[in-house]
Amino acid sequence: MAAPREVLASLLSKQSEAAASVQLTAMQPAELRVEVAGLGRLKLPVSTAQAKKLRGLGQPARFGRREETLTDPSVRDTWQVPVELVSVDWQGALEHKLASLGAELGLPRGSWFRAELHSMLLYEEGQFFLPHQDSEKDDAMVATLVVTLPTEHTGGELVLHHLGEETVYRGLRDRISLVGFYADCRHEVRPVQSGYRVTLTYNLMLQGNPGLRQAEAQVIDGLAAAITAHFDEPLRPTTSSRPEHLAFLLDHEYSEHGLTWQKLKGSDAAAVAALRQAAEKAECDIVLGLSEIKETWDAWEDDGYYGETEGDEYQVNDLIEAEIGISWWRDAQGREVTGAGLYLSDSEVCAITPNSSMEPESSEYEGYMGNYGNTLDRWYRRAAVVMWPAARRFAIRAQADPAWALEELHSIARHSDPVAAAQQARELEPFWAGAVRTSAKQRQLLGDAIELSVVLGDAEVARLLLEPFRIERVRGEHAAALGRLVKEFGSAWFQDLVEDWFGSDDYTFYLGEDRRENWLTELPELCSALLGSTEARRECRLIARHLVVRSWTSLARLIERAAAHQSLRIRREALTGLGDPLSALLRAALAVGDKRVPKHVVEHCLKYEDLVADCVLQALRNAVEVDAGSDWEPPFLALGRAVAGHLQARVDAPIRAKTDWSIELPSGCACPLCVELKSFLADASDKRREWPLAKRDRQHLHGRIDGAELPVTHVTVRSGRPYTLVLAKTDQLFTLDEQRRQRDQADLEWLRTQGMA
Repeated sequence: MAAPREVLASLLSKQSEAAASVQLTAMQPAELRVEVAGLGRLKLPVSTAQAKKLRGLGQPARFGRREETLTDPSVRDTWQVPVELVSVDWQGALEHKLASLGAELGLPRGSWFRAELHSMLLYEEGQFFLPHQDSEKDDAMVATLVVTLPTEHTGGELVLHHLGEETVYRGLRDRISLVGFYADCRHEVRPVQSGYRVTLTYNLMLQGNPGLRQAEAQVIDGLAAAITAHFDEPLRPTTSSRPEHLAFLLDHEYSEHGLTWQKLKGSDAAAVAALRQAAEKAECDIVLGLSEIKETWDAWEDDGYYGETEGDEYQVNDLIEAEIGISWWRDAQGREVTGAGLYLSDSEVCAITPNSSMEPESSEYEGYMGNYGNTLDRWYRRAAVVMWPAARRFAIRAQADPAWALEELHSIARHSDPVAAAQQARELEPFWAGAVRTSAKQRQLLGDAIELSVVLGDAEVARLLLEPFRIERVRGEHAAALGRLVKEFGSAWFQDLVEDWFGSDDYTFYLGEDRRENWLTELPELCSALLGSTEARRECRLIARHLVVRSWTSLARLIERAAAHQSLRIRREALTGLGDPLSALLRAALAVGDKRVPKHVVEHCLKYEDLVADCVLQALRNAVEVDAGSDWEPPFLALGRAVAGHLQARVDAPIRAKTDWSIELPSGCACPLCVELKSFLADASDKRREWPLAKRDRQHLHGRIDGAELPVTHVTVRSGRPYTLVLAKTDQLFTLDEQRRQRDQADLEWLRTQGMA
């Protein structure tokens, strides 16, 4: 039994027989008058002598690629006569031809084509134009008209490609050929084999204000029944969840400017008109959108013997999964919605023409990689009509566009009833966290959510709205609103919210710029904005102090985690990276007048002795960079003197003797193997150890040595049973010691120069 969405696609396939391209009835040469400045009136058919003169007026034709206009004879090789030199008199025939073309291309009643001459082209022997699409040079442009003047030539066929089908149009020797097609159709001009091919091309502008085409009542009833059945049917037989959307993919291509209810092309216009009427009957909202589709297919490199191939390279088998997203749409009133995010499952999408019959925008093959691979990814961009039940309008739109949801709730609260707005806000609960965390506008969302929470005055709803955010999104611009929030709901409520914003101890890193460490470096500016707020001043000061205290808890755990890393290199990099946040935290604490946090910072860092010296040194360097020449506050002086003491002790230690091969194994595993490894490394005279071990034991020691980045080689000799692990200490031990001593001396001198030692 066919699924409702398949029934819907089948019904729509019968709504229009409109073509994507049409060859009109040929014209007699006497019906068209073409004059070219400097050459005079062309005598049709165009003779070889006239063609050669046109060739003398021509320039290499250019073509568009994205934002560029290029000249490349390997892509387009033809001559273009400057259009300002060309005058065409249709003697009244053009309007009749355009009317016929509009009817066959499926223009809705009340609209028509207006033609603008774009170019005069001449192809001589060997010239061509590779497959391409015409750029829509005006918001009103939807189609192209190619007028091929009669000439004696072979080759040079105009070939249209659409929905996997190829249509070939040839010029005539004694009559004028006219071919019209929608601009999104890919087409090419094959090489001219002999003679000359001469054409006039026109941009066809859609004019008028077409009304909604009325579908038959029986068709509307059938479509409405299919739409209703779709939303009543479980997504999968094993679940009770219902579809939230129904999308129908269109056959033609559109840009954002070109995708409007009035400018749909061919069969799309009839299908969408019927859907609009059916959606109204089924009590559904309907929008026009641009979908981005990724399909992953099971595939392997083609053996050339059977099956479908992708560019003659891959054998394509079964569809594994499809991802469909819509981030732009136009609602039923024609208003654009941008920055939204509708995500559809494959079971919410249907089409007359499957993606596999269309040319993908790009594709990428992943060969077999052990546990995955042998897949072909294809990406498509298709226009779509998307529907959802009107009763679910707020929730579905809010899930796609959280910013809209906040604005809508604010409007309800401001102009109607805050209690009603709070009640509607509770509809957000199932999806709000995911919608917020995938939004690219979280900082703006946070400000709007705080303001709305204050207006609603409902602590439970405010927690629902604000909980999904993370502390990294809080900035100085939110200071005043945060103060009002605390004034409305109290400091205890706010402190619980801040715990959610900081998240679990492990939830501390973001990709890119939104890392916890980066946010901590901006803490002084945030505290300054809070302290400088002119409203809710008491609450803002409480917020600043609480953020400082909670930030130190978070940073202390980051330092603890970094200090525990066994790799010296990684540990130093991680601790150095935490230096700037540590400096910023101390400055923020001093600014808000908190004396406990600086004391805890100093105690915490001293607890590690010289293990976190890299972090402290970077913190002190940052402090000097931010506030050079200051009288240093006690916590900076205490940290500087402590580090200086550790550095001085290392500098004063005896230089390693050339016979001292002892190496310290960082703490960690204490198994018998690691105990013996530690003993070998600590032995000042033992440089080499041959150690028969099973594979698992060898792997464990490989990991310990590599993880700690010790100056020790470890090679397995594969003879005998068990194999032998050979450990050998290297001269790099002495080089590393000397480099560390020089660095310690330089750091110590710097501390003295800054008055911190």
